Amino acid sequence: MCGIVGVFGRGGDGVEPFDVPAAVAAMAHRGPDETGFWRDARAHLGMCRLSIIAPGGNHQPARNEDGRVRVVFNGQIYNHPALRRELESCGHRFSSDGDSEVIAHAYEEWGSAFCERLNGMFAIAVYDFRDEPTLTIARDRIGIKPLHYLLDDDRIVFGSEIKAVLAASGERPGVDVEGMLSLLTFEYTYAPHTLFQGLHKLPPGHWLRVTSEKAELKSYWQLPVRERMMDARDAEDELRALLTDAVRIRLISDVPLGAFLSGGVDSSIIVALMAGQATGRVKTFSVGFEDATYNETAYARMVADRYSTDHREITLQVDLNELMTPIELTLDDPIGDFSVFSTYLVSRAAREHVTVALSGDGGDEMFGGYDAYLADRLARVYGLLGAPVTRRLMPWLLAHVHPSPSKKGLVNRMKVFASGAARPANLGHMRWMVFMDDTLRRGLLTDGFAEQAADIDPTRHVRHLLRRVQYTDSTQRNMFVDAGFYLPENILHKVDRTSMAVSLETRVPMLDHRVVEAALTLPSRYHIRGSRTKVLLKRTFADLLPEPIRRRGKQGFSTPMKHWLRGPLEPMMQDVLAVDRIRRDGYFRSETVERLKRQHLEATADHAHILWSLMLFCMWHDRYQSSAGGRSRVRAEALAL
Repeated sequence: MCGIVGVFGRGGDGVEPFDVPAAVAAMAHRGPDETGFWRDARAHLGMCRLSIIAPGGNHQPARNEDGRVRVVFNGQIYNHPALRRELESCGHRFSSDGDSEVIAHAYEEWGSAFCERLNGMFAIAVYDFRDEPTLTIARDRIGIKPLHYLLDDDRIVFGSEIKAVLAASGERPGVDVEGMLSLLTFEYTYAPHTLFQGLHKLPPGHWLRVTSEKAELKSYWQLPVRERMMDARDAEDELRALLTDAVRIRLISDVPLGAFLSGGVDSSIIVALMAGQATGRVKTFSVGFEDATYNETAYARMVADRYSTDHREITLQVDLNELMTPIELTLDDPIGDFSVFSTYLVSRAAREHVTVALSGDGGDEMFGGYDAYLADRLARVYGLLGAPVTRRLMPWLLAHVHPSPSKKGLVNRMKVFASGAARPANLGHMRWMVFMDDTLRRGLLTDGFAEQAADIDPTRHVRHLLRRVQYTDSTQRNMFVDAGFYLPENILHKVDRTSMAVSLETRVPMLDHRVVEAALTLPSRYHIRGSRTKVLLKRTFADLLPEPIRRRGKQGFSTPMKHWLRGPLEPMMQDVLAVDRIRRDGYFRSETVERLKRQHLEATADHAHILWSLMLFCMWHDRYQSSAGGRSRVRAEALAL
């Protein structure tokens, strides 16, 4: 695992103005074991390495035999031994045992098609100067590893993290309006946008090839969009074989390895499969809370006991200084998901004992695990009652649910359900993804900023995904959208940034592309039946799961943020969202922000999601925009957190 950064000059200025060593230093947490650099007149490549495979070798930048293909790479290629054998049979000669050099030779042999041969998680940059100097950057199929870039007529600057791109370029771009609306709407920015104007995320499953004359962006892999028919027992056998192998190849490591164990179905299956294939006891790590409502450690302990793992539990307490650490480390690309705190803390605890951790991320999207899928099905039935009934039914139900704090979640879910049920079937699922709807947007944005944002619809990317899908089954469509949008932009983004902040590599067997292609092409009835979710997954691995784990619903590494904002985080909220600061920046109506805070503190509404996203944007703006006027120079050391 690494952090990568580089510059390729498209014009005559070369790479002299750019500070690649400062950029590497800005993300040293991604690779504390080793740094590597290479440059010529047109390109400057840099990396920092977390040694996992062949710690004594596998140095970067890697090269082909004659040195005219150079590679920096973040991630792991799990099938690199098989690729090495194939490339050797084609006449390629290797000087190391790691996967980095395999990429250089794979590119030399197959050109841009080399990505299609890789099984792994990766962000790659290949500088090829055999003929016309060319830089190709590529990202893995699902979006497990991040890659960002600035591109104009003179150069491209790329990096694993935005702070590295800023440090290398010495520039601070202004606010990307669509990126900002995305953060408030979904709690994350979606590719190709970031919060910085002109600074892009490379979408999953894409490569970008840049020469002095042109830049070509191309997709080399997409989520499957067609359904296939298969006998249920055959589907179970296929899934068992694929996921078992996906875990097996992710156990390859020359450093200590363990697993996150939340006590849910997905992580429990991963731990069970690890226990059956690993040498020695599996090390497992769980996070819990003092509030029993959010505490899953009893379920995690049940799995740990069954498989005799070396298990450790971390209890999350509200320490403001401790909570600010993951925010500081991810503020260049903020993550509104509350579980960023628990994911960071469990990663930090795991890093004291292991360098690699397997996780169960992706199981909900691949196997129909979200309650929203059940709600979407129920909404279709609810809609059949007709408008005269539904207009009266939901207000009556809401009036009879006592608004105690413990019921706030139910009230909100009922409102969201009613809103989604009123939408067309192919758009209802979107309501569960949105935290700033049109009504709130109109009341929140100032007139001046609303005019700038008038033509921007943050939900258009979701609509685009829906247009691509050929499934007639609405649940399959919703799973497809979550896999192509929510998963890479929220879940995988969060896991990468929080784990790499403590130099921990996280591997996700359920997102092996073979598993993804198998799971998403099955009819939804294989995954959801009645009120039961993850039916296929639970049946396939029933012999490995304790009965209470099979029966329970989804929880995950959740966080009681709504209570924190009414307690220990209230002073921070009042400071960050103070009236004078809101008015100074000019994006939001201060009276609306004050109303949201007041209602939340009085517990008459739960506004935790939008308040936290507003706080993140304001903190980001204070750091990166307060003294910026368009693109301005910025000292690199100020970006190295």
